Amino acid sequence: MSHNGIQNALSRYGGMYGAAYLGGELLADVVEVSGNIEVNRIQVPLVGTTKTGYKSGRETREGNIKIQKVDSFWETKLLTFLQARAEGSTISPCFDLVLKHTDPDAHSDEVWNLFNCQIWRVPIGFSITDD
Repeated sequence: MSHNGIQNALSRYGGMYGAAYLGGELLADVVEVSGNIEVNRIQVPLVGTTKTGYKSGRETREGNIKIQKVDSFWETKLLTFLQARAEGSTISPCFDLVLKHTDPDAHSDEVWNLFNCQIWRVPIGFSITDD
């Protein structure tokens, strides 16, 4: 490996410098954000050949937020939506997140704006083995 390759490896983004914001406010309880953007592919038979081609289909964007629980913010967010929906309200369950990765050893800062996020599952309960 060349010296430049080692230097590039040392410039990777470290997770400890990531942060998530909701409405401009730092979400200090968020310790991990992960997700995928996936494009389905549609098989297309290629006429006159024995081959199959592919074209882009629908996309999905899903992810997870891992928190260290300090209050009931996320549970309340989902339950408020469910209650409003049961009462016939059209309150939107969507929210926007801003993710910032500002590792001082990486080549540059990275910012992702995630629009219209929705909560589908919130775990509840506790474990006596948690410190």
